[in-house]
Amino acid sequence: DSKFNYIIEEVLQLFMVTVYTAFAATTLEVDKSKNSVRRLWMVFIVIAALSVIHHITQAVYFGVRAKSYLDYGVSRYSIITIAIIALILVWRIRTTRFQRIIIIGSFVYAFSGLMSAMSFTLNISILGLSGVEPYLLGCLLDIIIFSSAFGYRIKLVSAEKNSLLEKQIKSQLELLNERKRISNELHDDLGSGLTTIRFLTEIVRAEPISTEAAPRLNKIATISNDLIDNMRQIVWSMNTTENTLENLLFDVKKYAFDYLESNSISLNFNISGEIPTLILKHDVRRNIFLVVKEALHNIVKHSSATKVAFDVDFNSKVHFEIADNGIGFDSEMLTGTGLANMKNRITAIHGTFDMKKQNGTIISFTF
Repeated sequence: DSKFNYIIEEVLQLFMVTVYTAFAATTLEVDKSKNSVRRLWMVFIVIAALSVIHHITQAVYFGVRAKSYLDYGVSRYSIITIAIIALILVWRIRTTRFQRIIIIGSFVYAFSGLMSAMSFTLNISILGLSGVEPYLLGCLLDIIIFSSAFGYRIKLVSAEKNSLLEKQIKSQLELLNERKRISNELHDDLGSGLTTIRFLTEIVRAEPISTEAAPRLNKIATISNDLIDNMRQIVWSMNTTENTLENLLFDVKKYAFDYLESNSISLNFNISGEIPTLILKHDVRRNIFLVVKEALHNIVKHSSATKVAFDVDFNSKVHFEIADNGIGFDSEMLTGTGLANMKNRITAIHGTFDMKKQNGTIISFTF
């Protein structure tokens, strides 16, 4: 047992020093691929390995005995000298406060090892400390210095994160203000211009016009109405003050009633349960609204329906179902662009989409 303890003590000491050196090099971001660093590190490892091998050989052949001053001195002074040379070289290229504090701690650790080695080999006390005492004191001081360095690093990283967060918030506010500005300009300038075009077109259409001009005026009126409708949807989707699920359902309900009523189709709009308090992202609001718009457009254009049932319910997800009493659909409709767009929009917000023929057509989607 005593022989094993004698052997393992030296192994653990040198292993601890090696691990500490590797940790310090990693913390200081030393580039171990450089030839000079690699050579210095190899010399360090070779000396430590030779010391361990020599120690084990002596223990096996001569048993437990006090290590000679020469054996101990060669091992410890060589390792400490290499460590100090490495720290001096690192000091020249690592200039941040955090790195310098780590290097100072490593110097303290190295010098405490040097004082212990001198105490053992010269059989003296240094500042009232002898044997392993200077080394233990150095370890304690190094722990305090390392802790201070990492405390400073954490504070620095926290400050950088706060600064980055402030910049992100500022950037988001600027983006929101820009969206609001664009929205207002679209509404005020483009909207008023399109409304004027529509108004003037209606006036001209009310007057006697040629057969050739009538279709063109009707086309202008249709395009103006579509542009005004699309512009309102863009302004609505950019409005960040109405981004709740409740606001979305209100706007969807209003649009559905107005659109279907103008096409002589009755609507039964039903919301089951209490509406959850949810803030919806811009793309979610826009995609949901456009899917509803496309579904209602298909009903008006293709279904020959007279009634539409629009149901919304909430479980773990929000579920929409739009059913009409029309003629249903044929297989060719399943390959249409409109249907593909609806599926893609729901997929984009991580939802599911389905369409089936049942006493008309039922379109449902969940998000």
